[in-house]
Order: sequence, then structure tokens, then C-alpha cells
Amino acid sequence: MNKSSEKRKNKAYNPIIIDRLKEKYGLSVRFLYQSLRGERNSETSLRIQEDYKKMEKAAKAKISRI
Repeated sequence: MNKSSEKRKNKAYNPIIIDRLKEKYGLSVRFLYQSLRGERNSETSLRIQEDYKKMEKAAKAKISRI
């Protein structure tokens, strides 16, 4: 099979974090997902990726405390 016909596995992103990023940046959910997958290469996309990682780390830390 060639690369174009192989199915890509998409990472499941936390919808709560996506909603928070949407509120923070005022961007569409589609743009947020594209930024997280690396399909967009702007300064905003890089900030979105960094913020997502920070929020995800904080969420996991909070869950592990319980």
C-alpha cells in the first residue's frame, strides 16, 4: 500500500482543553485541531501546541492526586 491509501491514526484530544483554547484564542475548532496535528505552522499554532501541552499536563497531575 502506498502512503496515500494508508489510514492515519488520529490522536484523541481532550475536548475540555479544546473548548478552553477556543475561548482563549477565539479561533475555530478546526484550526485548533490542525494546529495540534502540525498541519499549521504559524506563531499562533505553536502557542496553541504549547498551551495544550501545559493544560494536558496540569489535568493529568490533578487527576493523579485523586
